Formats: sequence, structure tokens, C-alpha cells
Amino acid sequence: MKTLSPRHSSGKAKPSKNGEVNTVTVQISREDKYILTVGFEVNYPEAFHNNVLNLSVDFGHTFFYVTRRPTLSDYDIVDTFFSFGPAELGESGKITDEYNGERPGNTKYEITEKTKMFRLRISKEQAEKIKMNSTEFTKKVDNKTIFYDTSLNNTCAETARDILSTSRVSTPDGHGSVIGTGNNVVDIAAYSLALVNPYMWFKNFQATWGDPISWYEKTGKIKAQQGEEKDEDGYRIKLYKSWVLSPGDSDLLPEDKRQVIHDDIRE
Repeated sequence: MKTLSPRHSSGKAKPSKNGEVNTVTVQISREDKYILTVGFEVNYPEAFHNNVLNLSVDFGHTFFYVTRRPTLSDYDIVDTFFSFGPAELGESGKITDEYNGERPGNTKYEITEKTKMFRLRISKEQAEKIKMNSTEFTKKVDNKTIFYDTSLNNTCAETARDILSTSRVSTPDGHGSVIGTGNNVVDIAAYSLALVNPYMWFKNFQATWGDPISWYEKTGKIKAQQGEEKDEDGYRIKLYKSWVLSPGDSDLLPEDKRQVIHDDIRE
């Protein structure tokens, strides 16, 4: 993680005339602060082995949101939230619920598990491009010209990475092999294709930027009871209350976590 250098004001002294006091011209650069938060639901280590994701154990999920902190403010306001997932369950009898063919999509797919987040400083221009590209993709999903389809890699991670790349935001590679579709022929094809998936993308994020922020929603950490799925620290993976964000909302992270910036990737 990097400590960001502040944007300093600049000054220039002008020569005095006739013994008069020098005048100083000061330029103060004030700009809103934009943060890209990329979040991952990757809570089942047994699903990811030797860089291969087993869809029959877990598919994982990736989402992002952009916040803006106005000058001289302590509040981070949501500008864009993007979480692409299926709008309905897959048809029974097909391969797996995840690898289930074309389905209507939803770009405000709810976050239902503990998440691991990375916070990256971006520029206003990058933030505006992310908003524009996310909005355009959402319109196509709502008009049913784009569907959620794992077999075509139209999924949360692939789509999120594409939008960020198109918006001039560079992130680590997320391609990795997958198995566990429930069909040996499809498994072979999926393994060879190396799809962008949340577990591989998260692994490379962590290799690039270190430890993520762990977030259990505002309810906080809750010790798992017998029979409940738990993380490596013994806390519940599933949240009591799922969440999404909308433009104009305040960032849900507390101040201490909002102080964490993994990198400055402004262009």
C-alpha cells in the first residue's frame, strides 16, 4: 500500500519595484478525491486449487464501486456501483446453476457474503469513464441485448475487468482455468479457455497490492454457529443482511477502512 502524496499549493514571488514589498501569486489546486473499490466474494478456499476454479464448489463474485469525496469534505459519496449477476436462477436439469447458459442479467446484484476489498485512487476522468461505460452496459442488460452467460464469459469478473480496462484503469490479469460444470466435455473446453474468474483475479490483486480490507457488512463479525459456513477466523461467511449501493449513498466503509489506499493509479 502506498501513502499518497498531497496535492500542494504553489507560489511564485515577483520582484519588487522601488523597494516595495514583494507580491506573491498563489495557485491552490483543489480537486475531488475519487476512489475505486473492487470487492471479491471468494470465501471457499477448497474451490480454488492450483489456480483452477471448481464451479461446483463456488463460483465467487466480483463487483466495484466508485466514490467521490468533495474538496474540504469528510464524506465519500457513491458515484457508480456495478455488480453483474444473474437476475434469476438457472433452469433445473442443465449443467450447474453457474454454468447454465443465457439468463437475464442484473447490474445491481446483491452482495450476500463477506467481501475482500481493494481501494485504488483514480482520476476524475477515469471515474467519469467508468460511470459512462457502466451505464451503457446496464442499458444493454435492461434491454436484454446482453445476458449473463458463463459459457460466453459474460460474467461478473470478466465484465467488471472489461469496463475498467475500457475506462483506462489497469488491473491484474484474471484469467484462469475452470472445471466443475457437471459435464466432462464442457469441463475440457472451459479448462482450455481460461476464463476470467473472481478467484484468479483476486489472487493477482493480492499479489500486486497486498492484503485486502475484509468487510462483513455493518452488522460486523459474527461467530459462526454449528452448521453455519465459516471463514478462516471462524466468522459467518453469509451476511444476515445483503447490500447494494446506489449513486448518492455514502460509502458503507467506516473511516478507518476508508483511510486505506492500496495504490494511486491516476493517469
